[in-house]
Amino acid sequence: SWMAQSILAGRSIESGMLFHGSLAKEAPKDQKAHQLYFEVEDSILDYDAAWPRFDELMATIFLDNFEISSKDARGRMFDSDVYDATVMVPISADGVADSILIEGKVRGALSDGVRVLTETPLLEATSNMAVGWRAQGEMSGSAKLNLPIGPRAERGEPTWAEVNVDLAGADLTMANFDLDFTDIQGQLRYESNSALSSKGFTARLFEQDVLGTIMSTGNANAGEIVVTMDGRVAAAYLYRSSDQPLLSRADVQ
Repeated sequence: SWMAQSILAGRSIESGMLFHGSLAKEAPKDQKAHQLYFEVEDSILDYDAAWPRFDELMATIFLDNFEISSKDARGRMFDSDVYDATVMVPISADGVADSILIEGKVRGALSDGVRVLTETPLLEATSNMAVGWRAQGEMSGSAKLNLPIGPRAERGEPTWAEVNVDLAGADLTMANFDLDFTDIQGQLRYESNSALSSKGFTARLFEQDVLGTIMSTGNANAGEIVVTMDGRVAAAYLYRSSDQPLLSRADVQ
């Protein structure tokens, strides 16, 4: 049922099937074994309604009694390239699938990364923090997703995600905080259990160079994200950004 709903388009270049067992419908399932493969192109895989679909997908898909899988798949997510992707749907002995496991690499515009933060379940997991953000520049990175389907989805289990993004000179405007970061260099990481983090990044803020780290306390459902930055900046810039009255009387010598 997941395949019927998720595969919206595509063309099979080559396919094959191996079947062993009785063809009789009433024959027990454990007496039948099958293996199929499909080499596909120009496919659209809408694997989960809450996450961006894959377009222009090229992959070889394998199916048997125990799993649906694909390795070295490539395609597009939003306007970014996805490559070296692996997709697996384990199937239990009872013929039930409850998980979609996706792992792959991505490169493209940082604005697509902001879209992932604002147009997927990460929106609630990050407390809507990225709403109104604007980004320019390129990104590259990797992602792992564990998406619940079937019984797990019916129980309301959340999606688990691990996303790593490498930035090399990107710009980011956080309108809700009145902050403009330029020339960002470093890696950002999001993981469902530990939220957003970065061991270190550099950027220009208030026209000065800064060195920063990101740490999240609590978890993705409750806590806070702490951004620590070291650098030198005029008090007037901080006042305009924070509206703290004390800074209106301060000056840096």
